[in-house]
Amino acid sequence: AAEQAVPISDSLSFGEAAVCEPLAVCLHALSQAGSVVGKKVLITGAGPIGCLMAAVARLGGALDITVTDILDVPLAMARRMGASRVLNTKTDAEALQSHTKQNGRFDVFFECAGSAPALTGGLAELGPKSVCVLVGQGAEIPLSVSTLIGREIEMRGSFRFDREYRMAVDYLERGLLDVKPLITATLPVTQFQEAFDLASDKAKSMKVQLAFA
Repeated sequence: AAEQAVPISDSLSFGEAAVCEPLAVCLHALSQAGSVVGKKVLITGAGPIGCLMAAVARLGGALDITVTDILDVPLAMARRMGASRVLNTKTDAEALQSHTKQNGRFDVFFECAGSAPALTGGLAELGPKSVCVLVGQGAEIPLSVSTLIGREIEMRGSFRFDREYRMAVDYLERGLLDVKPLITATLPVTQFQEAFDLASDKAKSMKVQLAFA
């Protein structure tokens, strides 16, 4: 429908505009969490969604942002996009627990990996009356209900976006966020196989785009 077409200005490249969709997903997740101002935020999964989640949490006023993943390249990007620190939970399985022992538990948790270990591990490090927003989609995951009840943790789902798409375009046009670092490569459509091979290697790439002109 015509009302779903959002115009962009000449200041925004098509490559940047293509990132508006995942950015809108993250803006919607942020709205589901409520205010993050002055709060300690945990993000599991440092793919494009996790990295953008770090950026919007920083923009939303989060005091401290920790991002976890099992690969170093995505974690480096998360740091660049706004994370206060990044933790590789593959090379150091106790990294997250060690951090909370020294610095206290988290107030808000965005699960962006769609992973059972990431979700259960993150929930274990949440403080009383905290909020967990499920962004990543994965298989059915068993949960410890006693943890949710005992700490009065609120779990909220976040699915796609609504008005946040126009917000994403506005944020990029005003220069509030820079998404260009997320674009690993832009290849001509004739090199589609190379593009898909690169995109499937999460240790080397974030967003890989195809150019049709």
